[in-house]
Amino acid sequence: CVFNHTEIVDAKVTSPTSVSCAAPPCRHPQGGGVLLQLSANSGFDVVDVGFFVYSATQKVPFRLEPNHGRKGGGTRVLAKGISGSFVRDVMPLCRFGSYTSRAVDINRDEGYVACISPPNSVNNFASSVAVDISLSGQVFTNFSVAFRYDEEVFVRSLHPSRGFASGGTDVQVLGGPFANSHELKCRFGTNIVNASFHDTNHISCLSPTLDQVHEVQKVSVFSMAHNPEIQTISAKSEDYVNEIHTCKTYGDGTDDLRDDEFGRGFILVAPGGSTNYPLKRATCWLRHNETAGTMHEALHGLMPDGFEVSRRGPFARESYEWDIILPKSATFGGQTLRVVENGGGRVRLEGTNASVNCTLSQTGTQKINGHFKLTFNQNGFEESTSPIRHNSTNEEIEAALESLEMIHDVIVNSNSMDTNNTGSGAYQWHVTFNSLRNAGNLPLLKTDFASPDAKLSGTGSRIEIIETRMGVSMDVLKFTIPWNSDDFSISLNGIEGQVLPLGSPASDLQESMVMDFGLESVLVERYVSKLNQQDEYFILDIVGNSIAKDIEVITARCNEDHSDCFEERRDVSLFSTSDASPFGGHFKIQYAGSVTKPISVFATASDIESALEELESIGDILVTVTESNRVDEYKVPVTSGHVGECRNFYIQFVQAISSPPEVMNGHKKPHLSTHYSGDLELLQLSEGQIMGVPTRDTAFSDDYQSSVCEVVKGVDYNHGGPVEFAVSINNGADYSMNNPTFHYHAIPTLDSIHPSLGSITGGTTIRVRGSNLLQGFIRSCIFWDTAKAGMAVM
Repeated sequence: CVFNHTEIVDAKVTSPTSVSCAAPPCRHPQGGGVLLQLSANSGFDVVDVGFFVYSATQKVPFRLEPNHGRKGGGTRVLAKGISGSFVRDVMPLCRFGSYTSRAVDINRDEGYVACISPPNSVNNFASSVAVDISLSGQVFTNFSVAFRYDEEVFVRSLHPSRGFASGGTDVQVLGGPFANSHELKCRFGTNIVNASFHDTNHISCLSPTLDQVHEVQKVSVFSMAHNPEIQTISAKSEDYVNEIHTCKTYGDGTDDLRDDEFGRGFILVAPGGSTNYPLKRATCWLRHNETAGTMHEALHGLMPDGFEVSRRGPFARESYEWDIILPKSATFGGQTLRVVENGGGRVRLEGTNASVNCTLSQTGTQKINGHFKLTFNQNGFEESTSPIRHNSTNEEIEAALESLEMIHDVIVNSNSMDTNNTGSGAYQWHVTFNSLRNAGNLPLLKTDFASPDAKLSGTGSRIEIIETRMGVSMDVLKFTIPWNSDDFSISLNGIEGQVLPLGSPASDLQESMVMDFGLESVLVERYVSKLNQQDEYFILDIVGNSIAKDIEVITARCNEDHSDCFEERRDVSLFSTSDASPFGGHFKIQYAGSVTKPISVFATASDIESALEELESIGDILVTVTESNRVDEYKVPVTSGHVGECRNFYIQFVQAISSPPEVMNGHKKPHLSTHYSGDLELLQLSEGQIMGVPTRDTAFSDDYQSSVCEVVKGVDYNHGGPVEFAVSINNGADYSMNNPTFHYHAIPTLDSIHPSLGSITGGTTIRVRGSNLLQGFIRSCIFWDTAKAGMAVM
C-alpha cells in the first residue's frame, strides 16, 4: 500500500477481492487527506485506490455523568466535554472496554453525548472499564475515563410503608448494597428526595408531599411479523369406566314377588360357568330381596377381586335391581351373568309371571397405554421421532421433536382430555413451532401408533393431529456457512459488511446488519445442523424491506497463516415467502360506557386526543405516540413469535369529569374537574377492522391485535394512593428493581367528638366523626401526648 506517493507498507491479501494494510503515521499533526495506491512491485507500478483521510487524534478531555452504573447494563451515561466544543454533527460511537456501540443521543445545547452502558459480562465481568468516545464516528479521543460497575440494588422492606399525603413520614429502608454519597436518592412515585446513609443495608428518607400523579394508560395496536404454527396432538381414548352387570326381578299383576316356602328365589351363574347340571360357577339360592351385602357374599369368588354390589328398590310388586360393578380394567369380554332356568335350580320366585334377568349394562374399558411416533416431512425430507410415551411431559415432547433435523425450538403446553375425570389417560399437547426455521404454514405432523415399537393399547385409543393455528410470517431468508469456512460476511446492494468468524452468534450478525446497513428491522436466528454441523442463519424481514434480491453471503477459506484465502459468494435463499396481511385498519376506544368514533391505527396524537375528548366521560388528555421498526423496541409482549409493526398511544388523563356536561351553542361541553380523580378504570378497545396478523396467548384462546395497560396509576393529594418506591445510588440514573409500594393516605379531618367530657380515671369510649378515617390506617388516638390504643373508628 502506498500512502501519499512516499510511504510504502506491506499489504495482506485477505481474499481475492480484499486487501488490508495498516496506515503509517501522518506527517502532519492536524491530519489531512492523502492518496492511497496499491502496488505489486514495491511502488514501481501503482494503481490509484482513492483518498485516505487522517483525523487528528489529540486527546479531548471529557467527564461521565454518572461514572458508575448497574452491572447488568442499561445505564444512560452522559459524556460531557471539560473544555471547548464536544459535540459534532455525526452520531458518535461509545466504547466501554472492548465493547463499541452507537451513541443514543447528542445534545448540542447542553454539550453532551448519551451512551448506554453494556453489561459487564461483555468485558469478562470486569468491575470497571475505560470509556472513550469517537466524536467523528471513526477515531476515538484517546482520553479514557473509568466507569465502575455497581452491584444490583434492591429494597427489602419499608417501615412504615404508608403515610399522610402531606409527606414528612420518616421511612426506614432496608436492602442494599447502599453507598454513602450525595448521589443516594429515594423516589416516591415521580418525586425524588435525598436519602440519609446509615450503613450498606440501611438508609432513611422523608416522604415528600404527594403531588398529583396523572394516570397514564398505554393503548397498543400491532401486527405479527412471525406468528408460529400451532399443531395439537391428541392421545384419545374412551372414558375409563367399570363394567357393570345388572340383574332385575320382574312380576305382573297385583301379586308381590316372594320366595317359595323354603326361601328359594333364583340361582345365578357367572360368565364361564354352566347352567346345566352339574352347575359350575354358580351362586347359592338367592332371595328376591337380597341386600347388597348378601348378594356380594353370594358372588364372592365368582367375580374379580374388588367388585362391588349396589341394590335399588323396592319397585312395583316388590321387585329389585342389583348392579354388580367390576373393578376398572376387569371385563368378561361381552358375557354377563345368567339365570338357571331348568332343572332343580330353576327360578322359584312366586307371583304372576315372576322372572329374573341379567344384562351387561355397561361394558368395561381399558385406559390408554403404550407409545407412538411423530413424523415430520418438509421439502421431501422425512424423519421420525423415537417412540414417545402416551403420557409424556411437555419437556419430553419438546425433546422428541427437537431431536429432528428439521424442527427447532418448539414450545409445548398440554391439558387433559379426560373431561369426566375417569382416569382414561387421554391427553393433549399443543406444539408451537416458535423458530424461524419453521416459519410459515407447515405440513401437518403424522403419527404412527400401530407398529411393533410404537403401539397404543386401550379402548378406542388413537392419536389425532390437527392444525390449531396456521403459521404466518413475513419473508424469512436463509443461508448456510460450510463447515470448512474460516469467516463470512453479508453483502447488500454491493456493500460488504463486517467479516465475522465461523460460528458467530446470531446477535453478532444482527448487530452487523444494523451497523453496516442500517437494517434495524431484521431478526436473526442461528442453528447448527444435526446432520453436518454446518451453521444455518435465518433472517426475518420484519416490516418487508424486500432485501432478498439484493443480499448475498461471502465465505472465505484460508491457509494456516491466512496468506492466501479463497472467497466464494453464495446466494441467500428465500426460505419462507411472506403471507402476512399488511398492517392497517381502525379501532374504537370505550370508556365509562361511551365509545369513540373509528380511529386509524396510524392516527396521530392529536387524532387520539380529539376522539377521546369528544366523549362525555373524559376531560383533558395528553397523548404521545411511539412506533418503531426496530426489533423488540416498543413491542407488545407476546407468548410466542415476533411482533412486527406496532404503534403505542400513551394517554395521560390530565383531568376527569366531575359534573354533567352543559349544552353550549348546541354542543355538549364537559365541565373539567378541579382535581384529579385518582386511579381510573382501564380503557377498553374494540379492535373492529384492524388488519394484519393477530396473535393469541394459548392454543385455544381468542385472537387479539391490541392491548391496554396501566403505565402510571393515578393518585392525588385529596384521595391518596399507592406509588412505587425505589432507591438510586447514582443520582437517579439507575433505580432498584422489583420495588415495594408506599401508600399515601389522605389527611384525616375531625368534625366532632362525642362525648367531649370524661372521667379523669379514663375509660370513656369516644366517637370521632370526620372524613378520611380509614379502617386499618387509623391506629391510635393521642391524649395529651399519651397514646391510647383501641379507638373505635366510625
